[in-house]
Amino acid sequence: MFASDGLLRYPFPAIESGFTMWGEFHETTTTPLDFPSLDHQALAFSTFNEPDQLSPPLQNKKMKPGSYEPVIDDERRLRRMESNRESARRSRVRKQKHLENLREEMNRLRTGKRELANRLEFLLQQNRIRKRENDGLRCESEKLRQKLWLMRQILILQHLSHNNNNNN
Repeated sequence: MFASDGLLRYPFPAIESGFTMWGEFHETTTTPLDFPSLDHQALAFSTFNEPDQLSPPLQNKKMKPGSYEPVIDDERRLRRMESNRESARRSRVRKQKHLENLREEMNRLRTGKRELANRLEFLLQQNRIRKRENDGLRCESEKLRQKLWLMRQILILQHLSHNNNNNN
């Protein structure tokens, strides 16, 4: 069976073209017929999950079934998982700091609110005191105004009576 007949893919396509996956060029071209001891059908369906003795770069590579392109290797996947874990940890730390800042701000605002409420109560009490004082002063002012009016009336009457006595 040949790689070109389409039913089975040859497990080493680079060998047919002369190029390897590492960028080296081999001038000798070989065909599957040059490797009669290989079971091409078994190789075509192999997933290469276990390290074998093919070549060092193919070891620890997972292959897609029916394909010969390496899937993301474990090391890269593990690095990405570790990076994601670290990113999640940093995100949790940022969230925790943000929550702590919000709690501190909430406490500051509560303290400020309490101080403002106390100040408002003090000012309202002072306002009530001043209002009572003002009411008392208005009342006293009205009484004094009435006394003054009475005194003027008395003076006017005395003046009139004195003028009447002088005229008589």
